[in-house]
Amino acid sequence: MHGALGEHELPGDERSPGELRGAPLPLQPQRQQSASTNARPAATCLVPQLLLIPTEHLLLVQRRRLLQLATAGELGAVREALKELPVSAADEHGRTALHCAAAAGHVELLLTLVSAGETAEILEMSSSLGRTPLLEACAQAQAMALGALLEAGADAAAVDKEGRNAFHLLALSSEGVGALGLHAHED
Repeated sequence: MHGALGEHELPGDERSPGELRGAPLPLQPQRQQSASTNARPAATCLVPQLLLIPTEHLLLVQRRRLLQLATAGELGAVREALKELPVSAADEHGRTALHCAAAAGHVELLLTLVSAGETAEILEMSSSLGRTPLLEACAQAQAMALGALLEAGADAAAVDKEGRNAFHLLALSSEGVGALGLHAHED
């Protein structure tokens, strides 16, 4: 790089935009005025500003977006996101796309996620509440997701951090009894 720098260029930085992921982002330079209180116009100079975005933050944003897509049941968009992230990618609460798909009842997406990763590992990943995807499906009374997870090999005896199993969570959910097709018998 020869000559004067443009207002968005950094000295010695000849990386392509793809190489700048996680690197400081140059912002529009601001003019800084001198602190003098004289009536004459103050001297100005260009002060470049940089926005530093840690790589960890960018990854967390990607993971959160994956979970939002899984919650919404966006199968195609989830497949695209999984090109950059592993199926086991979790947010700061330990929730994965499989947790979200199970809780929302998106069975086709759930099956896609199970087939895309190490089945035993992702089926038993626990969130910060100690919930596996199967327990998330139970907490939201998602019977179809529950059945698909059991068929995929999820542990039916899993318990969360409070010691609640699948039946406890189903009973606590507003539609839990109906989700299993169980009804109170009236005499």
